Amino acid sequence: MGRSPDIARALARSGAPSPSNRSDSSGSIGTKDTAASKSSVGQISFCIAIGTVKARESVTVTAKVSEIVQKVHFDSGQEVRVGDPLITLSNNQQQASLAEAQAAREVVDRVSAEPRGLIKVSTPVLLAEDILSKLLPQFMLLYPKVKVQLHVSNRRVDVINEGFDIALRVRNSLAADADFILKRFGHFNELLVASPDYLKRSGIPQHPQELSKHTTLSMSEDEARQRWELHGASGVVEKVDINPSLMALSFSILHQAALKGIGVALLPQIICCEDLKAGRLQKVLPEWNLPLGICHAVFPSRRGLLPAVRVFIDFLAEHMPKEIQDSNI
Repeated sequence: MGRSPDIARALARSGAPSPSNRSDSSGSIGTKDTAASKSSVGQISFCIAIGTVKARESVTVTAKVSEIVQKVHFDSGQEVRVGDPLITLSNNQQQASLAEAQAAREVVDRVSAEPRGLIKVSTPVLLAEDILSKLLPQFMLLYPKVKVQLHVSNRRVDVINEGFDIALRVRNSLAADADFILKRFGHFNELLVASPDYLKRSGIPQHPQELSKHTTLSMSEDEARQRWELHGASGVVEKVDINPSLMALSFSILHQAALKGIGVALLPQIICCEDLKAGRLQKVLPEWNLPLGICHAVFPSRRGLLPAVRVFIDFLAEHMPKEIQDSNI
């Protein structure tokens, strides 16, 4: 059995000599130790958890990576399991940095045929409660060896510096970023809504600019500037400055306030569709449209796609569009 292309590329990038390939009777990957591998530069032996390439096939990987780690050598004569933390240093060589160890681990994980390990996902509250709560149990049943750490917050996270594998987002517009790969899943309609009691008490707005005279409920916490942008059927755009009575980074709070007759709220349709059907809420300015909320995933292109991350994104791409479409009435 030859070396994995991922491992071969890692060796090529490092400038390390390419070891000879051989396949023993058990089918495990190995290399022949050479005199050069025992040179004065010394060896650093990393026992790294590497999983399996195929069912019932164990893997041992030998690699030499120079530069930062000098010459990193994965023992060909010892089989290790996922989770083994053992690192053996010889000849007083300094321990490789955590980032280099993680990079080496990812190279090995990419050759694993079965998705496994931890993926760290950031998601806004809306997606977590209304979409992922339905889909995640299905995913976990399909891939029982994958662990998901879900960070639920409406805060925009720093994907790379905070160590996320994937960030799910809903934005009105998408900006190109060379550091990330972007995957769209669909869009959410956003509506202006209010309770029948509020509209009876305060009147029904006939034009977007009349909203500035109404009590409004806003998702934005920016006190300095609050503006809603509405699009007419003829392409006319109206930008309305508002002075909201309630600002909260929570659609749930805004939803409940609208139901209680506090004011006019801008909500995703997925949140208020049942209340619209039941008559508990009414659309405000229904002939005017608001920018669509684009649901998408971003992930760092520089890290590549580990099997667990790849199958998670593929799973969302298969199932999330229908969930989003069903929420838009």
